[in-house]
Amino acid sequence: MNTKQIKKTLIDRDLTITQMAAKLAEEYPASELSIRQMISDMIYQRRWYPTLADHIDRMFRIRFVRPAHFEPKVRLKQAA
Repeated sequence: MNTKQIKKTLIDRDLTITQMAAKLAEEYPASELSIRQMISDMIYQRRWYPTLADHIDRMFRIRFVRPAHFEPKVRLKQAA
C-alpha cells in the first residue's frame, strides 16, 4: 500500500499510530515511542523495518510494501 492507502485504511478502521504502537509494544522489543516513530517512518517511506512490517501485518492486517528506493538493486546503483 502507498501512503494514502495506509492512511485511509487507518481512518476506516478507526486506528491511530499511537494505538497501534501501544498494542505492538507488548510483543515487539522496543519502547512505545520508538515503535510510533518507526510506524510513521514506514508510512511516509523514510525508513523500512521488515520485522515491524510483519508484526503489523499479523496484528492489524495492514500490509506495508517496501518502497522502491529501499530495494537492494537501487541502493547498489546509488552506491556505484
